[in-house]
Amino acid sequence: MATTQARHARRGVLDWLEKIGEWAIAAPLWFFVITFIALFPAAVAVKLAEWTFSIGSLALEVAAVSVLMILTSAGLWWAFTGRRVSERLRFGRFQSAVTTLTIAFFAVASFAALTSLLYLEGALAISRSIDRELVIDKTSEVYVWHLADTVPLLDIPQNLEWAEPFEFEDRLGGLLLIVFTAIVIIPLIQVVRAIATGYRQPYEEAVLKTLRSKPRSWRVKQLHGEHGNERATLESDVRVLVDVMQNVSVEDAPIRRLELVRKLFIELKGMDGYLLVVDAVDGRARDRIEAAFEESTFPAGLAVWRTDEPGVHLAQAVAGLAGKIKRS
Repeated sequence: MATTQARHARRGVLDWLEKIGEWAIAAPLWFFVITFIALFPAAVAVKLAEWTFSIGSLALEVAAVSVLMILTSAGLWWAFTGRRVSERLRFGRFQSAVTTLTIAFFAVASFAALTSLLYLEGALAISRSIDRELVIDKTSEVYVWHLADTVPLLDIPQNLEWAEPFEFEDRLGGLLLIVFTAIVIIPLIQVVRAIATGYRQPYEEAVLKTLRSKPRSWRVKQLHGEHGNERATLESDVRVLVDVMQNVSVEDAPIRRLELVRKLFIELKGMDGYLLVVDAVDGRARDRIEAAFEESTFPAGLAVWRTDEPGVHLAQAVAGLAGKIKRS
C-alpha cells in the first residue's frame, strides 16, 4: 500500500514538473498568439475606417460604419451564444478573456468610426475640434481610454498621466458611452474578476484536455450529444465514443445513456466501443452500472475520474477498454 502511494506521489511530482516545463516553453508563444488574435481584427477595422474617411464619401462612410457595427453585434453573439464556434479555438481557461478582449478591441474601432461619422456630420458635440485626418485616431483613443479606466485598482490613465483626448458635450455622446460600457466594458470587468478570484475549469473541459494529453497516440474529436451532454470520439487502432456525466448518485442515468447508445450504435459509423466518464458514483450504484456495461452487446466501460487525480488513471481506463475491444 505504501509502495503504491509513493509511486503515485512520484508520478504526481513528475506530472507537475512536466506541466511547468510545457508552460515555460508555451507561455511566450501563447502570449503572442492571443495578442494577435485579439488585436488583429481591431487593427484591420481601424485601417478600413481610416481609409474610408480619407476618401470623404458620405455613402462609403455610412456603409463602412454599418458593416463594422453589424460585425460587432455578430461578434457579441459569437462570444456569448456561439458555443460551437468558440469551442473550436480551444483556449481553455483563456477562452473568456480571448473572446471578450477580441470583441472589446473590435468594438473600439466600430464605435470610433460611428463617433467620427456623427462628429463630421455635425450631429455630435465634443470639447475640442479634430481634423478629418486625425478623427479616427482620436475617437479610438477616447474609447481605449475608457477601457483602461475600467481596470480596477490600477488607475491606469491617472498613473500614466494620460488625459482623456476629448469629452462628449451632448446626450448623444453620453448615450454612445453608455452603450459601449454595457456591451464591452461590463463583460470585460467580469473577466478580470474571474481571473482575480481564480478559474475553475469545467469537468467536461478537464476530461477532454486529459484525453488529448494521455495517451498522446489517441486522436480526440469533440462532439455534442443528442441531449446536450458533452461527447467526444477517441481514435487510434480502434474508435471509442466517450460520454461525460457528473454527480451520479444512482445507476438510472448511466444505464439509460448506455441503452440510448446501444440503440444508436449501428448509426455511429465505425465505433468500436463506448466509455462513460463520471466524477463520482456511489459504491452500490457503481457495481450495478459496471454489471450493465459488462452485459452490453458491444464493448463498454465506466471510468470514475476526478480532476484532482493524475491523468494516467483516465488513460488506464481508455487502455483497458481498448484491450477489451481487441479481445472481442
